[in-house]
Amino acid sequence: MRLLFIPEQIQHNTNERTPKLREILAESHTVVGVEDKLAIHVYNQKKLKAFRFLLYLVNNAYMFWSSLRKTRKHRVQLIFCEGLHCALIGVLVSKMVGKPCVFDSHGNTSTFYEQLGKSGSYIALSLALEKALIEQSAALITVSKKDKLAYEKTIKVPIRIHVIPTSIDFSMVSESSASREEVRRDLDLTSEDTMLLFFGALDYAPNKEAVDYINKVLAPELGQMSQNVRICIAGRGDTSPVTPHNIVSILGFVPNIYDLIRASDICVAPLWSGVGILTKVLDMMACGKPVVVTPLAKDGIPELKDNWNVILAANKEDFIRRTIELVETEKSHRLLGERARELIREKYTWDIAREKLDDLLVGLTECENREDTKEAESSHFINDNFL
Repeated sequence: MRLLFIPEQIQHNTNERTPKLREILAESHTVVGVEDKLAIHVYNQKKLKAFRFLLYLVNNAYMFWSSLRKTRKHRVQLIFCEGLHCALIGVLVSKMVGKPCVFDSHGNTSTFYEQLGKSGSYIALSLALEKALIEQSAALITVSKKDKLAYEKTIKVPIRIHVIPTSIDFSMVSESSASREEVRRDLDLTSEDTMLLFFGALDYAPNKEAVDYINKVLAPELGQMSQNVRICIAGRGDTSPVTPHNIVSILGFVPNIYDLIRASDICVAPLWSGVGILTKVLDMMACGKPVVVTPLAKDGIPELKDNWNVILAANKEDFIRRTIELVETEKSHRLLGERARELIREKYTWDIAREKLDDLLVGLTECENREDTKEAESSHFINDNFL
């Protein structure tokens, strides 16, 4: 099958959803991509809103023209869109060329914007747009059952809704460019030190909130408890406004995050806003580390169980208490990490996701073929009986 993928993202050695789905699709299909060239500027919060809005319009116009041109040139059979704004382009092109469009939603839009504190009018407009695009799509993909249920309450027309969670490629988890001892030595950590780790895109609002919480709330409490605790924060993004606590190290971008996870003793994910599945939590669990999470993680990974495969903190105060308890008894929580890794192996691998994606595309192809057959039969009937 020939697919148009919006937006084009080719990244190797990553479990991030968009580039990984594109990679999986390219294994069995011909994939034509459309680049989102101005995205880095459109979503740069440091730039003026008016300037970003103008860039957004220009960018969408370019992507629409490019999508339409490539769809016709390569005789695309299906359009695959990532996220709300790319789905707007995909659905418009889909209607113009008469090909099905699949909308891959990374999380329920209204829930996410409410958590970010967007205005009521902004949320209403986004929700109306999302609803319209879903109803015009051939299929909707969600990352969790919770998101699927939320969509089923708002979408009034019958549409296929498929749950394909963001997952893990264990071949990447096992790859290593440095030993645990080497990484810890580079970080000036001894065998007596307990290393906590958080990572993510540090210019993303929920992650910025998490970094602020770690630096201003969690670190002072842990620092009082022990001098042998260190918190490492890794990821792209500007953290210049942050003055790190004396037990916090901001490492910036790390080429192989799994080396850093393996070097850590405990992973933390103090995230209180967001939607979908927290990829970082999947990464942490896949490496067999004890992880402290919030109820947000359980929204996307419903199999999480407190004191079984994670430490599930009820609120910000509880997060401090549970993290301190884990630091004090970390060596006795090896089984917690083993259960976490087993859960990811059983439920959240890209091999499982690949099967679901193939079933979806086969179903859409068969449906389109049936419709083409009906149209051909109707045309023959008219020609034979009336012409």
